[in-house]
Amino acid sequence: MQRKLSYFLTLASIPIVWTGITSTRVLFEFSAVATTAPTANGQILQVNGNARLERQEQRIQPLPGTPIYPGDRLLAARGSELVVQCSDLTIKSISTEQFNGCAAPPSLSCNPDLYECPPRGELASNDELPYPISPRRTHLLNDRPQLRWNPVAGATEYTVSLFEDGTPLWQVTTADSQMNYPNERRLRSGVEYMLVIETDTGISSLDAEPIPGGFGFRLLSEDRREEVTEEIDRIETQALDKSAQNLAIAFLYVERGLIAEAIDILENPIESGMQNAALYNRLGQLYWDYLALPENALESYCQTVELASSDFLELREQAQERLDRFTHSCQTSP
Repeated sequence: MQRKLSYFLTLASIPIVWTGITSTRVLFEFSAVATTAPTANGQILQVNGNARLERQEQRIQPLPGTPIYPGDRLLAARGSELVVQCSDLTIKSISTEQFNGCAAPPSLSCNPDLYECPPRGELASNDELPYPISPRRTHLLNDRPQLRWNPVAGATEYTVSLFEDGTPLWQVTTADSQMNYPNERRLRSGVEYMLVIETDTGISSLDAEPIPGGFGFRLLSEDRREEVTEEIDRIETQALDKSAQNLAIAFLYVERGLIAEAIDILENPIESGMQNAALYNRLGQLYWDYLALPENALESYCQTVELASSDFLELREQAQERLDRFTHSCQTSP
């Protein structure tokens, strides 16, 4: 048990991207070649009035969440405004015609920190296992996070164990597939944690194939948590609507490796009824690219395809391309 667990915790940290499927179980392979897709250096946060984005031969009607790339032209009609967030987290207001003025994104280098590695390889998941959904492959702000895992058909009870640097910390039993962090010792920084879930039918999350980056998670140091809190405060002082604010904070969280919190802040407004293609698309990307859970991303991509307006094809095409890879059929709303 300990030897198998340590293997899940100490794999080389490389986020991976789905490209194939066999039967009902998704497999993965490794690639030594990093993705050659262009790297965005910012995103549209808010559109006030009439504006458009020109990219090479394309004219794009921007939506909140639209990625921007070096060389893009941003055009706002008289009396209109575009608000953008650059990859360095600065927020800019554009009320004229100008080229994308965000700095070029920093080059990425792969090291043992999961969140500094470019996506590469192939991936997916096995829905017959109680694999952890959250937290996994993330840093955390919250020292008592919500815990979620994949419900397994036929299981009526789950034994949930938390390990700290491979050592058992606590164990509880529940009939649900999610729970609040129990009244046990809070998470602490400087160590790696991992959830292990076992069903009453004898199926364990450790039955999964190991993947690059593993399934562990860490709490940010106190100094880093204070820095993130200050950055959130600065975003909240900007003149942004709620959707734009959520996008900006989620972008910040991703930049700081806080993938679980980024997903939470995007899912909360969606659960409250907010219908925004950019929010759904970003949520799909986080599940797919960062958490290595493409099956959890599919419904978000379906909503992206349904909500993206006909004159804005970029988000729709990106989402549809991933749905096609998974040969997933969406159920459209009546």
